[in-house]
Amino acid sequence: MTTKISNEEIIKLVENDHWIHGKSLRLIERENNLSNDTIRKRCISLGIKTKSRKQSIIENEKHIDRPVGDKHWSKTNPELLAKCANESSLRMKEDNPINKDGVAELIAETKSKLYAVNPTFHESLFIDILESLNVNYEFQIPISKYIPDFKIGNVLIELDGRGHASRKATDIIRDQFLCGLGFYVVRINQDSLFDKRSKKPMLRPNKLIRVIEDLIPSLNVSCLLPSVTCKYRVVVRKPNPFTEVIY
Repeated sequence: MTTKISNEEIIKLVENDHWIHGKSLRLIERENNLSNDTIRKRCISLGIKTKSRKQSIIENEKHIDRPVGDKHWSKTNPELLAKCANESSLRMKEDNPINKDGVAELIAETKSKLYAVNPTFHESLFIDILESLNVNYEFQIPISKYIPDFKIGNVLIELDGRGHASRKATDIIRDQFLCGLGFYVVRINQDSLFDKRSKKPMLRPNKLIRVIEDLIPSLNVSCLLPSVTCKYRVVVRKPNPFTEVIY
């Protein structure tokens, strides 16, 4: 059972045990059968200064020799460091929940719901275009553990932002998996879709739509778009066998 304590006793404990003898507030509480955080909260209400938790730890552990920098064991024994790092990496890979059956798919399903109601600026513009052309599309739906931006039939469309420039290797692994399921993956830099001559933000989807039509001839909607010259780059990754074509 915890003990009740007056303000005068709190002040005395802080002055003597905490400041003079260097004890931490929690140690003082344990020695005096006080509940956790009693002294700190009372000191705050009374305006009494106490040491920070970090300061108390540093003072109470002065007797412990902690080699740092060039004296640290990792600097003096690189072979052991490499061995420990490898063992740790293998253990983390084995124990990582993401590797358990169904976890990655469940995460993708959860994320897709969030992405679907929060389209980016570029995605919103492209959605307007697809709807104006009466194209039957799906937006941010999970396919196994991945979430493509758009799905039209068996074609997956990715509007790549600037971050994808450093993720090419990962994107190829992802696209190989999706192509293995029989999908075509179409990638385009989202900024290249912008019509820079227009006074208001609008996209030039003509070339992208024509590329999609080559993969889905029944689509046949590019004729509804105004004739505009588009020189941007469209990457298409095809299944059976996995190949990449640049338009």
